[in-house]
Parts: sequence; structure tokens; C-alpha cells
Amino acid sequence: MLRGYATFLNVSKWIFMPLAYIWVALLRMPTYSNPRLLDRPDHAVGKDTNSTKWPLVIFSHGLAGTSTVYSQFCSNLASEGYVVLAIGHGDRTAPMVITRENGQNVEKPYLRLDKVQWEGGVKPNNSIYPLRVEQLEFRRTEVYEVLKAFTDAVNGNHEAVEVQNAPEFSWNDWKGRVECERDVILAGHSFGSATMMSLLAHPPPEGFPPLSVNQVILLDPWVEPFLPLGPLPLPIGDTPRPAACIIASEGFAIWDQNFLPLYEIVKAWRSDGTPAHLMTIRMYQHSAGCSRSGRSWNVDLLVRSAHQEFSDFGTAVRRSSRAAQVIRGTHETVMKFIRGTLHNELEGKGRVMEIEKVKNKKTIVGNPGELLVHE
Repeated sequence: MLRGYATFLNVSKWIFMPLAYIWVALLRMPTYSNPRLLDRPDHAVGKDTNSTKWPLVIFSHGLAGTSTVYSQFCSNLASEGYVVLAIGHGDRTAPMVITRENGQNVEKPYLRLDKVQWEGGVKPNNSIYPLRVEQLEFRRTEVYEVLKAFTDAVNGNHEAVEVQNAPEFSWNDWKGRVECERDVILAGHSFGSATMMSLLAHPPPEGFPPLSVNQVILLDPWVEPFLPLGPLPLPIGDTPRPAACIIASEGFAIWDQNFLPLYEIVKAWRSDGTPAHLMTIRMYQHSAGCSRSGRSWNVDLLVRSAHQEFSDFGTAVRRSSRAAQVIRGTHETVMKFIRGTLHNELEGKGRVMEIEKVKNKKTIVGNPGELLVHE
């Protein structure tokens, strides 16, 4: 994994790995080893409170992310009564992923754009990011395959699923106790958000039934690779468009090249009355300066927040209290969205996004802890 991060950062592994190893050795994460799945209590959250099954969230990581570096976001959802299926994508967007092929472990490190070799030496012209387009297609199929394997496993057919380094784990504890076939929640960060948007914009791969998606949670969606594939997550057949909660960090909100297309997507998403919120949360106070007017959108933003702070990197690398606030604020907002109270709470609270310069750096005007709603 550390070797993969050195590749991603394009630094010498001989320098990076010893320093990173010391840092990793000092990290501690409070976890339980292979705990048994609890029974769902009567007061559990979820759309169907009468169900005895736990609701399911499928999470997709971003570039240079993994299935484990969003442990705070995912474990917070798990603590609220959700089974979170965090996918470790095998498309070489993770620093390192290990897959099983013919009974053997195969390492797949991060693939840098400057190392890509196209067939015939000709780069496709279907996008400014042709590799990402292919990876999105790979990821879409992967989501369906992972969900099918997990669904089969919890329904008693777990021969296709190999559990490693967990001798006490038993699929019998999970049999019939997770709702995999309806009201699934999709979630992702950055390229993972693009994955979920791309998935919603395409029919399922051959041999797979359509997903019954109830809600979508998108953290800092990177939409540039997604746009050439069709700009909107549209209904598939008679399946209605799911409600969406889109939370952007400040850096992504003031990045016009990404944020303006995202706003157009959100507008279209809401065109049939489907709730879709776009937001940001402010962390520090600064005096107002030059403003940018004429923008009033319904998008959720985290003001003074950074892209990486949705993952564990903000708290694990910088040990930042601001990053902890972002994690906490994101979780509170997401749970209000899931429980159906966010729409009424945000109604009438949208305002024009104003931009100021602080030490020659663009920032968003707002109050500490404020959730800026773009309408």
C-alpha cells in the first residue's frame, strides 16, 4: 500500500516508505475484530422501520483512496444502523489493491496517467480523461458484481465470496438480515461520486437487474470525467430518480470548471421535483471582501473545508480539528437527509455564494459552522 502511495505521489519509495511506515505505526483505530451482526431493534432508522433487515449503503472511494480510508464516514453510518459495503475498486485508482486470480493474490498498484499505453499508440478522443471514462465503465460493472456476490452471500449462497484473515467469521450470522434488493443508498467521494452518478445514468450491465436505489450521497463529486458520458443521472425505465444530497468542500465550490457543470446537473436532477441538495459548511470567520454575485444554487457546501477532509486523511495526517468538524458536520447533514428532515430544514435558507480574498486566496464568505445552501 505504501509503495502504491509513493507511485501516486511520484516520489521515491525509498524515501517515502520509511517515513510513512513510522507514521502508520503510530496510528490507532478503535475497532472490534469480526463482531457478530446485531439484531435490528424496533427503533432502527431506515425507510421501512418494520423490517427486520438492516438497510444497505454502497460506498465508492475516490482517486488514491481505498475501501478503508473512509473509516470515519462509513463507521458513523454503521453506528446509525446501516450495513456499509465499501468497495475496494480494482481499476487501479487505489494506491494498491490485491485481487484473487486463479487462487493467487495479484497486486494492482495505482496507474498514473503518464504511464498509460494505449492500444496502437492512439489515445481515444472521447474525453479529456479517456482513462477515467474506461475506469468508470469498469467501476459500474464492479458495483453490480460486488452487490450480487454480497446479496448471494447473505442469502446463504456464499461459495463465490472468500473471507480472508477472519477465522471466526460466519455468513450464517448474516443470512437474511441485510436488505440488498430495495431502497439501497449509494454514496461516494470525488471519483467515487462520479462512479455513482455514472451508474445512475446507464442501464445495468447485461445479466444484472436494475438497482433499487432510494437515496444518493455525493461528497465532492468530480464531474469532468462523467460529463462526456451524458450529463444527467436519469431514471432508468420506470425507476424514479433517487433523492440526492451533494456536499462540496470549499475548494471544489470555487473551482468553476467542476462546480458550474455540477450545478447544471443538480438543476436537472430537481426538474421533476426530486429533492437534490447542494451544500458547503464554513469553519472559520473572515471579514467579507470582494463578492461574486448572481449565484444562488441548491447545493450543500463545507466552507473552509478541504477535499481530503471527507476521508481519514484530514484527521490522520494533519490531526486537524477542522477535519474532525468536517467529518462531524457531514455526518449530521447526511443523517438528516436519510431521515427525511433535511429538505424542510433547508427550505428558504439558500443564499448567494459570495467570494472574498484572504491573503490573495479565494474563500467563501460565511459564518463558522454555517451550512451554505445553493439554490
